[in-house]
Formats: sequence, structure tokens, C-alpha cells
Amino acid sequence: MALHVARNDSNELFFSTVRRPLADILQKLDQRHCSIIIFTDAHLPDSTIFKVRRSSWCTTIMLISQNVNFLDAFAEWSDKGFLMEWETRLLVITSVPSQDVKPFLGAHWAFSMMNSLLVNVPTKSPYVACDIISYLPYSTTGSKVVKLASWRENTGMSSIRSGVQLFPEKYNNFYGSEMNMTVFPFTPYWMTVEQDVHDKGPVQTLTGRDYIMLEVMAKALNFTINVLPEGEWDFVGLRTTYQLTASRSVTNNISVNGFTFSYEQHIS
Repeated sequence: MALHVARNDSNELFFSTVRRPLADILQKLDQRHCSIIIFTDAHLPDSTIFKVRRSSWCTTIMLISQNVNFLDAFAEWSDKGFLMEWETRLLVITSVPSQDVKPFLGAHWAFSMMNSLLVNVPTKSPYVACDIISYLPYSTTGSKVVKLASWRENTGMSSIRSGVQLFPEKYNNFYGSEMNMTVFPFTPYWMTVEQDVHDKGPVQTLTGRDYIMLEVMAKALNFTINVLPEGEWDFVGLRTTYQLTASRSVTNNISVNGFTFSYEQHIS
């Protein structure tokens, strides 16, 4: 286990307060062959964090701060730099008023959509206590915040319900949510064909290898495909809010996305 710490003396008291609950949380996780990276608001991380993540079997990032501006800045830096992968766990330890938890977590991709937890520590409690919270972007009622466990000074950590896992899966069921797809017709991957439908006559339908694969994923993960009007390639690129794959050169893909080919090599 490698431990990399960037600490700020002004945050030392808060760090000491949350030390015991964090130790109990980490004991619940399988940390074998993992690196733990701890950050407080001394400064924003640099490229070293990417080297640690890529050289480790798994990485847990602990972000400890009561400075909301710092947490926002970290999340923006993480989003722009493609820091988070699903295998990377993010523990955000801070104090957020209960009514602000959902908008706080929902404001950034790293907190809401990635493999992250909020350890919320009330500042006015007479004893050390915290709630362990996760933001679920998809459920039967839409996006929601769920309390997974709690930690109290006199009782330690207790789960809210049996069988709960601290880092719950967020994408095994989209609960029928509509997924917007902006694509550019590109035969034989994505194309529109005309088919005769009984009692309706000729009907325009989507097909192609990419679309068929997308249909299979939609059925398995329970989401609805919503195809947005297409334009030029540049227009398609501008519409992506979080770009995992795009029309980039092979040399750029490895530095930006962590891979070289989306699923095949182009042969001219």
C-alpha cells in the first residue's frame, strides 16, 4: 500500500477528527495492492497523481477539506484531466449541510457519476459522527442521494441495511432512462434504411453495426435510445458533455482517453 499525502496545517484539526472513521471505512474495503492518495486543500494535485494511479492495481483518492471552493476546483480539474476511472475510488470528506448534499454532489461528474462516496461530518455535533452517502444518477425515482452507513464515536460504523456495499454499482440498471445519442451516419456502422411495415408502408429505421450493439446494451442495461438530429462531425463533437470516445487521432487517444483504438483499426 502506497500512501501519498498533501496536507495543510490549517486543516489538521479536521484531519484528526475524521482519522478514526476513515480507518474503519478503509478496513471495509479490499485495499490489497492499492495506493491511497490523500489530499487536503494545501494545493491542487499535479501530474504525479496520474503516475501513481497508472502504476497501481487500484487507487483510492481521499479528498479531505471543509473548503467547498477547493472541492469544486478539484472536481473541475479531475473532469478536465480525465483523472477518474471507474476502478478509482474517490472518498470526499467534508461538512455539507444536509439540504445541500444533493446539489453539491450533483454539480460535478467526478462526485455524481464516478465511483465516489461522501463522508459528511457535522461540525456542530458534540461527538465525532459522520454519514456515508452516495449519489445515484439512476433509480426508479430518478437521481437521488442515499445514505449507505453511519459512523458514531461510541458504536463505530453500522450499515443502514444488510448487504450494502460502500461503493454501489451505478450503471447496472438505468431504469428506462433516456440516453441521448448524437451520431453522424457512417455506413456500415450507423445508417438509416427504409423498410415496409405492415399497415404503415415505408418507414425510416436505424440500423448498422454500432446501432445494433447499442440496442443490445440498451436491453441489457435498461435504457432508452434517443437519437438527436445529426449535423457535421464538428457539431457532433461539440454536443458531447463528457467525451470518452471521439474522432481523435490514434496518437491523441492514448494521452486523452487511455487507449489507442475504440474497437478496431482502420485499414485503407
